Amino acid sequence: MLFFLEKLIWLCLLYKDVPTSLPEKIVLSAYLKRGSFSDLLIYKESSNFLLNSKIETVIATGSLRRRAFWKNRYPHHTIVDLRGNINTRLKKLYNNSWKGAIFAKVGLERLGLLNDLEGFNFKVLDWMIPSPGQGIIVISARKDNEWIHYLTKELDDRYTRLSANIERQFLKTLGGGCVPPIGAHAIIKNKIIYFTGILFSLDGMKKIRKTKIVTNYNVIGYQCAKKILEEGGKEILENMRIKNIS
Repeated sequence: MLFFLEKLIWLCLLYKDVPTSLPEKIVLSAYLKRGSFSDLLIYKESSNFLLNSKIETVIATGSLRRRAFWKNRYPHHTIVDLRGNINTRLKKLYNNSWKGAIFAKVGLERLGLLNDLEGFNFKVLDWMIPSPGQGIIVISARKDNEWIHYLTKELDDRYTRLSANIERQFLKTLGGGCVPPIGAHAIIKNKIIYFTGILFSLDGMKKIRKTKIVTNYNVIGYQCAKKILEEGGKEILENMRIKNIS
């Protein structure tokens, strides 16, 4: 994809899937206003399995971050891998004996599926910290294309751009791509930044979490990531690299 970016006039991308380093001639021209950043559980029938440890429970997700969050909270549950587009994953959930599957809320909302989940219920997982940039769409373009930058200027949301850059700074400092169990979320209210970053081990048993409330956004992601690295994060990430995860 990165090779073809240089050939295109512009391209819309999910920010969480954008590499931390772009080709030299490419910039992110606009950050569209952020949609929902939450993860949610789609499940069948009752959610009693969340309260009863004796119920045999299988949860599906293709995300290492969601897997780690879930195993940290429900270590007795079994996690199975789930791939495909949203409709494919919903079909797999329907056709299997799994209790539920974890999705990004924003994807279901944008496709108009959230309130039309026949045969399913859902619960927002407000205790999960999202993937850096989750819920954000960006427009990429050539750096020298002033016409595109002029056109996209009105689409650019300043607070979304700021939040995204803080979360990306955190991710880049940890040295993680979009795969390791890393969560980051920045909210800006009345010029105050509320930031939370977290790193899990693959099994979810180890986690290092940092929260900061500041007004200076320039280094908040960097500072939280450095603290995590100093407090055991370096070893967690090194173990993932040994296993060829990152």
